[in-house]
Amino acid sequence: MVRGLAAVLVALGCASESVTTVPITADGGDVAPAPAEMSPTALAVRLSIDLRGVRPTPEELLPLEGLNTLEAADAALQTLVDDFLRDPRFPKRVRDLWAPVFRTRVEDFPVPSTALGLTPEEQPALYASIGEEPLQVVARVADEDLPWTELVTGNWTMVDDTLAAHWPVEREGSGGWTPAQYTDRPAAGLLSVNGLWWRYLSDGVSYGRGRANAVARIFLCADFLDRPVDFPRELDLTDEAAIKAAVRENTGCVGCHSALDPLAGYLAGLQYADLTGPELIAYHPEREREWGVTTESHPAFYGEAGYSLADLGRQLAADPRYVQCAVERSFEMLTRRKPDLWALTRHREAFLAGGLTLRSLLRSIVRDPAYRDATAERLITPEIWGDQLEAWTGYRLVSAGADLLGTDRTGLRSLAGGGDGRAGSNSSEVPTTTMALVWQRTAEAAAAYAAANPEESGLFEVDPSVPGEPESLGAQLRAWHLRLHGRPMAEDGVAATSALWDTLAAMDGPRAAWAGVLTALLRDPELLVY
Repeated sequence: MVRGLAAVLVALGCASESVTTVPITADGGDVAPAPAEMSPTALAVRLSIDLRGVRPTPEELLPLEGLNTLEAADAALQTLVDDFLRDPRFPKRVRDLWAPVFRTRVEDFPVPSTALGLTPEEQPALYASIGEEPLQVVARVADEDLPWTELVTGNWTMVDDTLAAHWPVEREGSGGWTPAQYTDRPAAGLLSVNGLWWRYLSDGVSYGRGRANAVARIFLCADFLDRPVDFPRELDLTDEAAIKAAVRENTGCVGCHSALDPLAGYLAGLQYADLTGPELIAYHPEREREWGVTTESHPAFYGEAGYSLADLGRQLAADPRYVQCAVERSFEMLTRRKPDLWALTRHREAFLAGGLTLRSLLRSIVRDPAYRDATAERLITPEIWGDQLEAWTGYRLVSAGADLLGTDRTGLRSLAGGGDGRAGSNSSEVPTTTMALVWQRTAEAAAAYAAANPEESGLFEVDPSVPGEPESLGAQLRAWHLRLHGRPMAEDGVAATSALWDTLAAMDGPRAAWAGVLTALLRDPELLVY
């Protein structure tokens, strides 16, 4: 077995250059060597991509020149971490990181745009706004250094112009995403927002149990579906009365339902009579006590009684699992592995000492040896690839208001290796043929866009419409490579790429030649692995 995702990308046709592979073990045995320390530059690339979704600029890497060890570069790296965490792109990165947890970025919400007085053409934008509402709340908590408990105790949400026109809210300001307060329900942070509960529906038999499980899974890392259950095989699932009796009496059911049903009781006011806009948009306080005839379980949080959504929010925030779950999820997001007890304890203490701000937690995690493991390569996600292409070329793959690298049905997110918001799948950890194809086509499209719009992209130091002199051609290629990789281009690479430009220019002219060589540079597998 070989190490190196770049080698797999080459095998899939993302590039033709050879890649040196290294055995996972030094002697072919079962025990791997100690993780290799990353170079300061490689760590800076990883930090920049993880914390703001783009690679660092050559200017940002300058302080690391001549520093060959992480110890020597520690001060410079900490400055970069602080800069990246204050970057305007940090909130967007937070939304992308937490999207696989909330799973609200879907394209099949129950109410069509026409039911809200919008056109069918406006539906992708409407659904995108609904799915972003919970994630915008998370991003604001992170960006304004609010305590993580604000997610379930705050008296506000985030809305854009589309949601403000339909949700029962009083908005602060206008234009873009701004804070707002729901006017028809208890204040309980994300537990009160429509964007979450339009994703997690509850039919006339579930009575909020699926929603209750979403609360436990998202905020406590306690998914009831992960529990081993000895399900009673003789139970008639078509007999509602038998099911009600089983969840109270059968030992195979009580283990989960004794906690799940009281948790669902808090959500009775969100229960709907039918899947229509008015039913799903509004909160129904008159239904808050319907648990008495549905689950027949008084609202309670793992044995602690309560009454309203606000009670549930306070109970969640006070549960030690709430903080521990945030630490565990953040660690997995950045390292792609589960934390051991030592890591979990260390980063939890840093999180608490930092006032439960997400920045304090991320600062701690990026100093963890597991994060700095050079052998723990990871692939960029479709969302990162889209952000990076836009940063380099000004190009964004959008159709009818939908980001094609951020959607599944309309776009290419799953094909490009991204997680599926409806199925709950995570991003791919190994390259696939469809991922390679998406990367290739989007690189071609971005390069063509940049060549056709040189002023917008800011990439060109020459006029792409006229033939270039060898000297200016080489200078442009060196500038591109430095911008993409943060280091100078080898002279043999300049010569080979210049020869490619000459060949393409002879066939289709200088603009097509520039688009062709930029495509080749964007398809370097090193840009897809970090």
